[in-house]
Amino acid sequence: MIKFLLELFVLYIVYKFVFELVLPVYQATKQIKKKMDHASQQMNQQQSNTYTNNNSSASTPNKNKSDIGGGDYIEFEEVK
Repeated sequence: MIKFLLELFVLYIVYKFVFELVLPVYQATKQIKKKMDHASQQMNQQQSNTYTNNNSSASTPNKNKSDIGGGDYIEFEEVK
C-alpha cells in the first residue's frame, strides 16, 4: 500500500513538473522564436528596401556638389 502511495506521489510530482514548468517554458520559447523570426524578416525587408532606394538615388547625379565644400574657414583658439 505504501509503495502504491509513493508511486502516486512521484507521478503527481512529475505531472506538476511537466505541466507547470516544462510545458510553459517550451511554449514561451516557441513564441519568442516566432517573434524573433518575424522581426528578423521585417528588418531584412527594410534593409533591402533601403538598399534599393539608396541605389536608385545614387545613380542620379547630385545637383550642386560645389555647395558641399563651399564655406569659410573658421579659425578657433584653444581655451585652457
